[in-house]
Amino acid sequence: PNNENHLVERVLKAFQVSAARLRPQAAAARAGGDLPALRLVAHTLKSSSASIGALRLSQICAQIETSIREADTADIDTRLDAFDRALDDALAAIEARLKGGG
Repeated sequence: PNNENHLVERVLKAFQVSAARLRPQAAAARAGGDLPALRLVAHTLKSSSASIGALRLSQICAQIETSIREADTADIDTRLDAFDRALDDALAAIEARLKGGG
C-alpha cells in the first residue's frame, strides 16, 4: 500500500523494455510483409498494455491480431500507423509517470 517495493515503477519499466524490444520487431515485420511476426508482436503487447492502463494501445493490438488471424488485412497499414501513435503515447505517459509527473 505504501509503494515501498516500487511495484508500479517496476512494471512500467518492464513495459518500456518490452516495447523497446518489440517495436523494432514490428517495424522489420512490417517492412518485410511478415504478418505472422506482426501478429505475435500485437498479441504480446495486447495484454501487457492493458495491464498498465494503455487501453487504446491494447485495443489496436487486438484489432491487428484479429485482422491478421482472419486474413482481413486491407487496412493493416492504417492499423499499424495507429499502433505506432498509440505506443508513442503510452511510452510518453510512462515516462511522465516515472519522472513524477503523473
